[in-house]
Amino acid sequence: MKNTIILDRVCLEKGGRKILKEISFSVKSGSIHGLLGPNGAGKTSTLNLIAGLDKVSLGHIEIFDSAISQVQETDRIGFLLEYPTLYEEMLVKEYLEYLAKIRGIETQKISEHIEYCVEALDLKDVLNRSIENLSKGFKQRIGIAQAIVHKPDLVILDEPTVGLDPQAVVEMRNFILRLKGEHTVLLSSHLLHEMSLVCDEVTIISEGKIVASGEIEKLEERIQEITHVELEVMNHDDDLIDLIENFEGIELVKTDVRANSLLLLLSLTSAYELRPKLIEVLVEKKYDVLKLSKKQHSLEDIFMKVTEKDD
Repeated sequence: MKNTIILDRVCLEKGGRKILKEISFSVKSGSIHGLLGPNGAGKTSTLNLIAGLDKVSLGHIEIFDSAISQVQETDRIGFLLEYPTLYEEMLVKEYLEYLAKIRGIETQKISEHIEYCVEALDLKDVLNRSIENLSKGFKQRIGIAQAIVHKPDLVILDEPTVGLDPQAVVEMRNFILRLKGEHTVLLSSHLLHEMSLVCDEVTIISEGKIVASGEIEKLEERIQEITHVELEVMNHDDDLIDLIENFEGIELVKTDVRANSLLLLLSLTSAYELRPKLIEVLVEKKYDVLKLSKKQHSLEDIFMKVTEKDD
């Protein structure tokens, strides 16, 4: 698949301080790509470089198959700052019309572009309301609208869910998903679970360095040093715990007593697959096994693991 963005050993230095240290990653065209990292890791600095708001100290950034210094078609990029500046005294419709004119959209096509924003972000009910009277969630939608009103190929969203309540976060997730395909989306966020629900790939940055980048499933494979499995048994007793604790190659991590079953989290420290043998023993002992499956690592697990390694 073609890449919309390529960063190759990019460095950023300000006031003698190295902010970004030879970072490299790419963003596939038409995908949603997440940029993750702790506060101060370099996420916003990276987005600013890609958006052309800052200049690299060393390295190379390529957008739309051209070096960023040669990219003249800025109308192909839309950018939502973490704290966007909105003309709050204007009505939503007035603001979008104003932005469309600034972006050079032909007069006869302005209504079409505004309708695109209205449909994508569900703004129909607030078009004739003053921006200053809108909720934080709606103001954030307006922020995204200003980034997509000109239908850019690349949309950059810096912390689009910052300060939103849980319901607004879910709504924002759905809006971002609607952008996929129509645009390439690069976004940063500290809400790891939300990122796992919307992103095709993620890049994790820590202390100005890239510590992991790629599809979440492939990043998961990198931290499978010890396999964790979940075992759920219906007719459990103390003998079951003894059996597990004395089973060679298996370590009991924790137990969770449920209404009609016992859920055990196990760590398989052996180099070979132990699940068939474990099932065989449990069935022989007349235990009713409801589940025995590998525990899937969350994006939070991956994030904590790779940033821990970086430290």
